[in-house]
Amino acid sequence: PLQGQRLRIVGPNQQVQPSPYTIGRTLGAGAFGIVAEAVHDSGEIVAVKLLQNRGNGHDMMRQMAAELNTLAMLRNPNIIRLLAVLDSAQYTSVERDDQGQLKTINCSTVILELAGAGEFFNFISFRCCWWNPKQRKSKGFRRQ
Repeated sequence: PLQGQRLRIVGPNQQVQPSPYTIGRTLGAGAFGIVAEAVHDSGEIVAVKLLQNRGNGHDMMRQMAAELNTLAMLRNPNIIRLLAVLDSAQYTSVERDDQGQLKTINCSTVILELAGAGEFFNFISFRCCWWNPKQRKSKGFRRQ
């Protein structure tokens, strides 16, 4: 549903303008929002976390800001890089409001380097011992 949408940025005067990111396939969803692949106008493929602004608590927002500041300072080939944070962005939801119009969702957006290798659990379970049931059991891995 979000695929193909251009993420929009809300300016200081509430003027809405397109961002350089076009949303691609959804990678996951959670309690705070959606993670999707996106393509920058330059052609770079990134991950975007669309964090819905649902009146999240002040403490949680402060903690998230501290984590993003720490992530921005890290430079390690084994840690995904933080590329940008769009504080006031929006996209169009597939949900409809009371008048039947598609909802506009306001969100904070975190732009990250895309981890192209997939989920870390899948990576370690395949490389470690996933193929051998005895080793899998001895290392504490369980199939869910």
